Amino acid sequence: MQELVELLKKARLEKGITLEEISNETKVQMRFLEAIENNDFSPFAGEIYIKGVIKHYANAVGLNTEEVMALYRRLKEEEAGDGRAEEAAAGPTQPPRTAQARRRDPGVKREEPAKRYSPPPAAKARQGPSYTAGIVVLALALIIGTIWFTLKNLNYDRTEPEPGDNGAIEDPQDPGKPGGDEPLPEPEPEPEPEPSFFDVELVESTDTEDIYQVSGVEEIQLKVVFDSLCWVRLTVDGEQPVDPRNFRRGEEISFSGKEILIRLGNPRAVQLYINDELVDEIQQVKRARNFLFRLEGESGEDENRPGYQDWQD
Repeated sequence: MQELVELLKKARLEKGITLEEISNETKVQMRFLEAIENNDFSPFAGEIYIKGVIKHYANAVGLNTEEVMALYRRLKEEEAGDGRAEEAAAGPTQPPRTAQARRRDPGVKREEPAKRYSPPPAAKARQGPSYTAGIVVLALALIIGTIWFTLKNLNYDRTEPEPGDNGAIEDPQDPGKPGGDEPLPEPEPEPEPEPSFFDVELVESTDTEDIYQVSGVEEIQLKVVFDSLCWVRLTVDGEQPVDPRNFRRGEEISFSGKEILIRLGNPRAVQLYINDELVDEIQQVKRARNFLFRLEGESGEDENRPGYQDWQD
């Protein structure tokens, strides 16, 4: 990642911008900005935080955020490729010899299973010549009768279609249509719908709240699975669907809307999914925190939320 770090730091110095100014503009804490410039990603709870801070940093110093994020993904792939190459150089390990392999060892003498006694098949009763001859005669009579009945009822229609006024032979199934195999025009292909890419991106982080932007869907679908006791307060599109309370292990809640704000008293005790995708970095937060999920393009003033001051306690 050294190449990316040097690019960001060089752009900041050329602009004459300090890290404190970037922090005030982007609401990103100084320690995260300093970690980026030191090529130290250990303070971040997950990769989604790293990408969010890099994007804000690049935008603040006037760089193209798409080109910067493309460089980040390329460097991550190169690091992953180097790790796989080292594993391949180590060579495959010899698998342990299984019990089945030991049983197939040619040096071990195997006991042959005992042979079971099977009595000889009973002799078939001999059939007299008169019985066999009767069956043959009956089968021949049946075959001859079937052939005669088929020939009698078969209708041979040898009438050929007459040519039309223009001399072409018409199709008997579709009168007026000239005979011959004429190619039909190929139907125009239907335009393929443009693919939409689902993404959950951290766009702002403060001391008490993380704000995520959800794109690629028309509605946010929230699901929370509780692994142990956790206190929860929730609003969906400005409404409070459940009263604030403690949820116990094994319980689960699901809601959908365009803006969802949830406060978790014990984030490590839950599995939080947005449109069936696990937001795993939430489980690494060690204290009570607010999490806001908002659809891309939706905007809202935090001060206008119901009970906003209570959420900041």
